[in-house]
Amino acid sequence: MSIARKFMFDRDFDAPAEASEPAPAEPTVPPYEPDEGTQSEPEPEAPTYTEEDLASARAEGVAAGRAEAAAETEAAIEQRIAATLDAITTAIEALLDNRQVDAQAAAENAVAVGAAVVRKAFP
Repeated sequence: MSIARKFMFDRDFDAPAEASEPAPAEPTVPPYEPDEGTQSEPEPEAPTYTEEDLASARAEGVAAGRAEAAAETEAAIEQRIAATLDAITTAIEALLDNRQVDAQAAAENAVAVGAAVVRKAFP
């Protein structure tokens, strides 16, 4: 086993490194030379905005945001109304079904009461 040596930070990274191998030669590329007949296109100018442009864009953004919020609110309200109407429809259908059952039971009770009265009156 080797003996551990304390690292002393004695290497200077600012000094040029001693190369053990010669560096490979960099390939030479001829510089680009545009044709004499072509003209370079000028760079487009950066757009500039005035305070009026910024204010109008901000106003348009606020108006668009409010319109979108109103549309979302309206859609949410319509959805809640539709859900409430569905619940009301279901409740009314249940009430009508119960009414028919109650009417049938009342008719049967009326017949039973009439029969009991006839039995008592004419034994």
